[in-house]
Amino acid sequence: MVYITGETDFYGLRFKISPAVLIPRPETETLVAEVLKELKQTAEGRPPFSILDVGTGSGCIALALLSQLPGSRAVATDISQEALRVAAENARDIGLEQRVQFVLANLLEPIRGGKLFDLIVSNPPYIDPSEMGSLDPSVRGFEPNLAIESPEGGTWFHRQLARQGAALLRTGGVLAFEVGNRQARIVARLIKRTGFYEKPEIFSDLFGYERVVLARKI
Repeated sequence: MVYITGETDFYGLRFKISPAVLIPRPETETLVAEVLKELKQTAEGRPPFSILDVGTGSGCIALALLSQLPGSRAVATDISQEALRVAAENARDIGLEQRVQFVLANLLEPIRGGKLFDLIVSNPPYIDPSEMGSLDPSVRGFEPNLAIESPEGGTWFHRQLARQGAALLRTGGVLAFEVGNRQARIVARLIKRTGFYEKPEIFSDLFGYERVVLARKI
């Protein structure tokens, strides 16, 4: 159990973890990799970029992206104060604390003030309540349910973020999600139905599962 050691590797970086955050997984590295590829096609691929990471947990996504994008800055939100404490500690350890702001937030509630982002990225909860009992006991019994469970077939958070996030993205900005097994095409459809984005793209992880959905704001 990774929680015993209190540390794990993600995208070439070392992260501290606790039971307040999900353990970063290889599937989420696919999200980071695809986002980096997409950003390289934005403004001729020149950072700095402005990033919003929703539900940051350990901070692994935001910090991995910042480590690869010189001068870029991130706002990273979470509903858990303890998760934000872990993320802030990781930012200090990696040396990125000056380029990330951690915000206690439920979805996008406090992110206002006219600021627009080049990227909104999230690995939100995506396990439907009816499926919680089938999870591996090491996940169900130890990892935070707040970061795992989502209603409406596991896509409730994706739907809310796709709608709300459009107001915070620049034209041509990128919306990127990690999704659960068999959810990618559902999430792609709900993104497209908002009318705010171009046709979403779907990418598979190293295990062959459709894991990432990415779209640009029109």
